[in-house]
Amino acid sequence: MPAEVAFINKRAFTLIELLVTVTIMMILSSIAIPSFISFQKNQTLLQETSKVKGDLRLAQSRAISSVVSAVGGTPKAWGINFTNNGTTYQPFYCNPDKTKYSEYVLSNPTRCTAFGSPLQLLGGTKIGVASDPTNIVFDLISGTLVVNGSLMSGNATISVQTSDGLQSKTITVGAGGFISD
Repeated sequence: MPAEVAFINKRAFTLIELLVTVTIMMILSSIAIPSFISFQKNQTLLQETSKVKGDLRLAQSRAISSVVSAVGGTPKAWGINFTNNGTTYQPFYCNPDKTKYSEYVLSNPTRCTAFGSPLQLLGGTKIGVASDPTNIVFDLISGTLVVNGSLMSGNATISVQTSDGLQSKTITVGAGGFISD
């Protein structure tokens, strides 16, 4: 019988061994968790930047291809309304007088109409724009860039930022309609 007791005791872990193992696991976790959180924020930022670029390209494509609006008629411009530090943005289309670029803004309810629901950014990601609000609009057929009611000769920039503002990606829309980051 004493031999069996000795054999059973040899199969167990000591309290010291368990404490050392738990301590090592805590140290490794304290190193890995912040790295994972940073990785996750960066991936969300990349995903949301790609989503905004895709939506800008969709608005541009609709303008160039003369897509008919959901309520009928052919819009003369498609665009997206961004609010500084906002977590949503709104696609819209316009039927302005062709020569009046000042009518290419979502705040002009007689000429422009919101298209669908506002699009939500995930993970607390925010939009940063130079002026608040910023309307980036692509003109019919040519895809000419109109920002806040003015024909652009330079670039328009949109910043997509993490919720803490420590990381950001910039999307540039060129006067010719080229969209890049």
